[in-house]
Amino acid sequence: MFHVKHIFLFLSILPIFSFAQGYSVTLTQKKLPHPITIDSTVDNLDRSFSNYNQLNETGKELLYWTNYSRKDPKRFWDSAVAPILNALPELNGNSAKALQKDLYQITALPLFQLNTPLINMAQFHANETGKKQLPLSHNSADGSSFGERFSNAGLKNCGGENIAISDDVLLGLVLLYIDYNLPDAGHRKNLLSEKFSIIGIGACPYGKTGNFFFVQDFACPQ
Repeated sequence: MFHVKHIFLFLSILPIFSFAQGYSVTLTQKKLPHPITIDSTVDNLDRSFSNYNQLNETGKELLYWTNYSRKDPKRFWDSAVAPILNALPELNGNSAKALQKDLYQITALPLFQLNTPLINMAQFHANETGKKQLPLSHNSADGSSFGERFSNAGLKNCGGENIAISDDVLLGLVLLYIDYNLPDAGHRKNLLSEKFSIIGIGACPYGKTGNFFFVQDFACPQ
């Protein structure tokens, strides 16, 4: 017997600090297929960053899949997204079709480089939200916005933030890409942006729900 899970995703984009959108989706819970072969180029690059071990194991997994998706977007669809859609056909609608079109048309993108201020910023928000099981928001518990946290971290120019709750890292990323019934597909735009070159990732258990709260913070070159 399968259980039902709720997955929540939100994003925020700078310099328009007030722009945010989100959605939740209810899915049948089942074991999902993942690509078996590790891409050594992506894995070796990730591990080469001097701040790689600032990430916890869940954060490292999210970094890997995020850069895996950018190295070869078409392969990401074929090896990761399509098998998940086969397992969860309720997601295989217009948003998924639009994603397939985008991933088949786009060429390889530069892989994200880890940035320490972004890591600290993302993990702080993940810890605060996850440990306290706060409602999903780009605002901190003290009310500070993503834009304020971004500036306080010494970052400038453009930036963006994706947040999500899921019990499976790859599924959480796939759902950020699909942007189910969100016409602007803002999460996908963050992930496929050519202007964003650096990233920070945070991950924390979301209370005792069995889910993780994920944060992806992006920025232009500093």
